[in-house]
Amino acid sequence: MADMEKEQIFSLIESYFRNKHLHQLVRHQIESYDNFVGSEIINTINMFNPVVIHSEHDYVPECKKYSLEIIINFKNFHIYRPQIHENNGATKLMFPSEARLRNFTYSSTMILNMHIKIINRYGQNLETEQTYHKMIPKVHIGKLPIMLRSSICVLTQHNHLNNKLTGECSLDPGGYFIISGSEKTCLGQERAAENIVYCFNIKKNNNKWSYMAEIKSVPSWKCISPKQISVMIANKDNGFGNSIYVQIPRIKNPIPLFILFRALGVNADKDICKRIILNIEDERYKKMLFALKASIIDANKHIKYEDALEFIISNAMFTPINMDKETGIQKKKEFTISVLENDLFPHCKTKQEKIYFLGYMVNKLLRTKFGWRKVDDRDSYKNKRVDLTGTLLNNLFRNYFNKLVKDMQKQIVREINNGSWKSTNDFENIINNTNIYKIVKSTTIENGIKRALATGDFGIKNTNSNKVGVAQVLNRLTYISSLSHLRRINTPIDKSGKLIPPRKLHNSAWGFICPSETPEGQSVGVVKNMSYLSHITVKSHSEILYNIIEPHVVKIDTLSPEELFDKVKVFINGNWIGITNKPYEFYHYLKDKKHKGIINIYTSIVFDYKSKEIIVCNEAGRPTRPVFKVKNNKTLFTDEIGKRVMENELEWDDMLSNHKVEESIIEYIDPWEQNTSLIAMNKTKMEDTLQNFTHCEIHPSTVLGILASCIPFPEHNQSPRVTYQCAQGKQALGMFVTNYENRMDKTAYVQHYSMRPLVDTRIMNFLNLHKVPSGEMVIVAIMSYSGYNQEDSIIFNQNSIDRGLFSATIYHTEKDEDKQVHGDEEIRCQPDPTKTKGMKFANYSKLNSKGVMPENSLIENKDIIIGKVVPIKEARNDQTKTIKYKDMSKIIRTNEECYVDKNYINRNGDGYTFAKVRTRVHRIPCIGDKFSSRHGQKGTIGITLPAESMPHTRTGLVPDIIINPHAIPSRMTIGQLKETSLGKVLLELGLFGDGTSFSSVDMNLISKELAKNNFHKYGNEVLQNGLTGEQMETDIFMGPAFYQRLKHMVKDKEHSRSIGPMVLLTRQPAEGRSRDGGLRFGEMERDCMISHGASQFTKDRIYNVSDKFQVYACKKCGMFAVFNDSKHIHMCKTCGNRSDFMLCKIPYSCKLLFQELITMNIAPRVISK
Repeated sequence: MADMEKEQIFSLIESYFRNKHLHQLVRHQIESYDNFVGSEIINTINMFNPVVIHSEHDYVPECKKYSLEIIINFKNFHIYRPQIHENNGATKLMFPSEARLRNFTYSSTMILNMHIKIINRYGQNLETEQTYHKMIPKVHIGKLPIMLRSSICVLTQHNHLNNKLTGECSLDPGGYFIISGSEKTCLGQERAAENIVYCFNIKKNNNKWSYMAEIKSVPSWKCISPKQISVMIANKDNGFGNSIYVQIPRIKNPIPLFILFRALGVNADKDICKRIILNIEDERYKKMLFALKASIIDANKHIKYEDALEFIISNAMFTPINMDKETGIQKKKEFTISVLENDLFPHCKTKQEKIYFLGYMVNKLLRTKFGWRKVDDRDSYKNKRVDLTGTLLNNLFRNYFNKLVKDMQKQIVREINNGSWKSTNDFENIINNTNIYKIVKSTTIENGIKRALATGDFGIKNTNSNKVGVAQVLNRLTYISSLSHLRRINTPIDKSGKLIPPRKLHNSAWGFICPSETPEGQSVGVVKNMSYLSHITVKSHSEILYNIIEPHVVKIDTLSPEELFDKVKVFINGNWIGITNKPYEFYHYLKDKKHKGIINIYTSIVFDYKSKEIIVCNEAGRPTRPVFKVKNNKTLFTDEIGKRVMENELEWDDMLSNHKVEESIIEYIDPWEQNTSLIAMNKTKMEDTLQNFTHCEIHPSTVLGILASCIPFPEHNQSPRVTYQCAQGKQALGMFVTNYENRMDKTAYVQHYSMRPLVDTRIMNFLNLHKVPSGEMVIVAIMSYSGYNQEDSIIFNQNSIDRGLFSATIYHTEKDEDKQVHGDEEIRCQPDPTKTKGMKFANYSKLNSKGVMPENSLIENKDIIIGKVVPIKEARNDQTKTIKYKDMSKIIRTNEECYVDKNYINRNGDGYTFAKVRTRVHRIPCIGDKFSSRHGQKGTIGITLPAESMPHTRTGLVPDIIINPHAIPSRMTIGQLKETSLGKVLLELGLFGDGTSFSSVDMNLISKELAKNNFHKYGNEVLQNGLTGEQMETDIFMGPAFYQRLKHMVKDKEHSRSIGPMVLLTRQPAEGRSRDGGLRFGEMERDCMISHGASQFTKDRIYNVSDKFQVYACKKCGMFAVFNDSKHIHMCKTCGNRSDFMLCKIPYSCKLLFQELITMNIAPRVISK
């Protein structure tokens, strides 16, 4: 790729991010939420209109009417801006920074108007009607958490304000929520796509069926749960072959195929076969016709429509309750007809469409069975959708609004039956301003959504769903880890499952999902991250598609099966609407509409010529990515347009339509379109080739995610090393936000001297990551020196550490909230020992009158950090008692030099006071701390040597760190060597270098520049040994590299104990550092000691210093005895023995096991020698 062309392409990518890089990274989250707030909520509420309510007491059986009926419509939904209601009555605008500090939920009030129509019927046959109309305005239905920087966020409405005024970080992207002061983000949830027919071979796991075609059908025009319809081929041969069955929701057993066709109104066998094969005279399909023979025989007892319907009715899941037999039969029939109308292919609008779609499904299944088409792939990205925040919240909102309506109906029926209106017979007073909030419970939606975001469980309460871990606390370790977290996708499968295919990197995910950024261990391949240019679509209206497509398509209802045969089918969102006689022209007509922006630019238009199908799709949740359009093997991104982009005449958005350019240059494609395209990697690949390319990649680096894009030269590293760096980049210390001084995070790490890397990538600059780097440039020598850098340990220069290399501050916040449990007001103060009981063995002297330490006070171990007392109720009015308070202070345990950084006392959302105390610790690197380069080369400090003991060059240059040469050959991280060599050149030239992936920086060029600047051409140096002063025999590779300090520090992990707390149940030492626990002596350690024959040591570990215990056992029956050693009383309750016993020394947990076995009726007996 020529340099000029490369610059033009990167200018284009820069224009995508320019001045809105943060919005572009999280726009999939924000657009999804805005769509939810702007249209989905209103659609959901309208779905429930009108709500009809009547009491069974008012039913008059003779007239089959209700004497009193209430009809409610919800209208004028509105959402306010977030406000703080102080307990002194004042209200003010809520800003996110205050919500974080004061533990508020950043949410807004939702209101709507209730239009009530009350119909009162009276007279002999209830023929006279009296109607009352009433409207209750601004009914509060709960609070909705607000996504930061969405359309209803305060920050968007006040975007002219300076960040200092709003208290926000200037680089904060938004796209998350604040729930009780904690930042929460929703991960995109992968799921199978709806309205697509999948065919599978299920012989392996199934004895009954051999092949299956399934579809999850859901209409785009109304919000209902997907209905799964399956068509199966039986394993069993009925003498004429394998018959076909259909499984429908709410029908117990699978229905024979021909019976279902007859129930849909197609009676004759020949007509049914025509609906499946379309042309039964065609020789090619004789095999398919023969395969239907078994199904014809299977249904020959139910020839008529009535017989077929009767058969399905007998299988319907309907239980008549409180009705006579005749009514029960009638209701069951109505139920079955409604199932066939609403649950069988609800995405098809007419009955005729349903009949043809069933035929299409059977046809596809038989073609799969005969091997005429491949079995579908569940793991292909074209068959997947990603549910974003908006979709997830809409599902929750729908369920909780449904609950609110059901509760409202019950409450209104109660009001009708025994409300106060009966005394005056004032019908308008059934629902009034006094009882409206008894009827409409505003907490239903509010608590439901808040609970889901707080716990991460998006399942409905009391139902066993696997929607756990959807919302997570936003990772604030490093700035880049926060960005990465907002672009994460999760597959909701069991992480401990042994299934391998869903975890594999599928070819169809190229360009949409980062191939490197995934966790190690059990979450590998289950948690994924989006590539940096990819986007996930939001729901758009289908009416426009129908309006544009229908005039050019022959509708399915108007044609006979023979006329449909061998024609190109047209599908919109899975619904087969008709055929086209000019497929090629029609396909290009649709593409042209997309390129001009007349239909949504994210619409997917696919011509699958093998299946003779044109598939148009604008569903939500499809991953899309931009590529260059190609005509005659030349991209439309010409040199002239490239220059206009570089001069800022053209923006990214101008490339998507033909307003400012002759023809749109960039097209967004989804995995299905990508599957039917031929995409060149770059322009040169299209030259001198006979292949006819349809698209060209903007740049190969666009396949990577945000974290992988920050690695210089990742294409020169072995694949797992890139994955390791993606994990370590999230753990590096840096500046996680620019306003960390004003935040009170649980734990926060800030590195003092973060440096911009010499070799960075273009993407880092586009995303402004060079402003908040997370590491430092150090001089690295790769050599063995003194044996203290074996096995990934690192030798550090102590003088560099003393000058501040990698030093950091760790902030930790202690929080203390008042709880209403105590009834009395809790008081924060310095407790008075003469009036307070339960005071701790700690130092209270540093507290001030507010119960906190003054800022910048030194904290020592066992200091009280927050002083608090609670009045004792009983002693309040009793003059004789001097002890009036109980101590509730918070003690701090530390083994470091720790200071109070900031105190914050205020009132929270419930009106109770709370105190937050932020402490700070200065951490200097020490032996055992973990570091890593940007190439997955992690290591811990093995020793720190003074500069005079380190090797040095003849000019006196001393390396900051020395790593072992064995780290390079087997790991093949050539990217690090290239970064170091280029860095050496850049230091001399005073420039920053470009390490963007696939940008082909030539190593020979770097070598020439090194030689030009009087270095060895490969960056080697002649070093003197700092210990002996001798010149080293070998040249050492040495140069600058970017290293990261990771959060794993010895100070946080060091732990030892002699005696300490025990677990009550097992009487063994407690577990874990925080509980001052013991060290685990596990199975492997035990086996190791046994193999050494160190039996006394083994006994000492697992008995003497753990749960030493002794019991008496009966010598006659071997069971444990009851004993009192001090009074010499021993007795066996099993056999009555009182004299013959033996002392058993066993661990206490062993005694527990024996007792557990006894409860299961198993008698473990101790037998003496």
